[in-house]
Amino acid sequence: MLLSFLVFLPVAAGLFWIAIHTLMANRARTYAATVILLAAVCLHLFADACYTDAATPSSTLLISSLLAQLVTPAILPLAGIYLSRLRSEKSIDWRQLLWIVFPTFLFSAGLAIVFMAGPAKIMDYLETIYSRQINIDLREGDGDVYAYYLVTNLLFRVFILIELLGEVAKMLVLMYWDNLRLRHVRRFFAGERIRVLELQYFTLILTLIFLLAKAVLSREALARMPWITILLSFLQMLSVFAFSYIALFGARRAIFLREMKYAFRFNFDARTQAAIEEEMLADMVNSASPDVLRNAQQLIAQRMTTDSFRQVEEEADSPAASIHAAVSASWDDDSLLSRFEDYIFRQKGYLEPGITLLSVSEKLSSNKTYISRLVNGTYNMPFPDLINTLRIEFAQQYLAGHRNARQNEVAQACGFASASAFNNIFKKVTGMTPKIWLATHE
Repeated sequence: MLLSFLVFLPVAAGLFWIAIHTLMANRARTYAATVILLAAVCLHLFADACYTDAATPSSTLLISSLLAQLVTPAILPLAGIYLSRLRSEKSIDWRQLLWIVFPTFLFSAGLAIVFMAGPAKIMDYLETIYSRQINIDLREGDGDVYAYYLVTNLLFRVFILIELLGEVAKMLVLMYWDNLRLRHVRRFFAGERIRVLELQYFTLILTLIFLLAKAVLSREALARMPWITILLSFLQMLSVFAFSYIALFGARRAIFLREMKYAFRFNFDARTQAAIEEEMLADMVNSASPDVLRNAQQLIAQRMTTDSFRQVEEEADSPAASIHAAVSASWDDDSLLSRFEDYIFRQKGYLEPGITLLSVSEKLSSNKTYISRLVNGTYNMPFPDLINTLRIEFAQQYLAGHRNARQNEVAQACGFASASAFNNIFKKVTGMTPKIWLATHE
């Protein structure tokens, strides 16, 4: 009885987190993907628990066997969809939905065989299949029974293996593109910021490892060594808890370890974020002590004087203003976007003569195609336009402080190869030549 309780405990953990997300994170952009993924994991855990528990009735074994055909192959693709939502991708790749074809075939074929052969015959034979796995005497049973075994066991395992290899390869590629490193996790526990996407990659990998661990063990072996069953169930429950709790931060891009206790505060999406943050601030102000309010006032004053808030009213519609509005609020994490912005904006890499997409990608140990997509998606302009816009903004500041400087000197200070190139780009960005611009900004 106790063993059965422990075996089914991860299922209860998954159901618990579905309820928590429904109550506390229903407005986050990742809510639907999270709940659907957790539902698939719960159904898989239920089928897995039925397979593991030797006391499971034959009728329940039959239901769980058919259920596994449909939900187990869905876990990896649904995890991919969830990660896409974490990246704020607006649409789902239709290829991610193709997984439904084969599991639907397996489920339908298995269900048809059950009706043709009779449930009693299949239930009697399931005990043999589950206890002896694939080492089965083909002379046993009749054609219907073997057909059921072939569809729900052999073909199912082959499909899962192919899917697993494909998804692992895909995940490794994505980990490279998204700059995911174990050292970032170590830094996170040391107090540095880490992306939610990065944390979820690693929790999903752990979850999948524990979900698949029992698949390589026979039911008979698990019955002989119940401590393995208990350990795997406990690890499954912990991985589900870790993934589900971090999923509460679906509205955030990156978090600190100290923020983990504030997951309930981030139940918002892009449309409701401002209103909810205002409510949070109002609640905090009403309950804060005078000393805390004074400290908060100082922090706000310091924050409002930083470069990230400097926007002159007449420049609000300029290309440079839109670029600065898209820049991340922090360079603390080690994502590719943060490293790109740290190099281009804080280190003023845009002033380097001859800077190219290739040179930037080599400096950041990345791919120029990926950085090009990153720039276009973040700042709504290609890389050369971004560099030229930032250079012209710098040129305007330089001209304002060096009104008698020659055009060659200004061009060189801004990273242009020649005065003519500087003059052409300046006119393209501002609509006027440097001399006319300087005359209108006396």
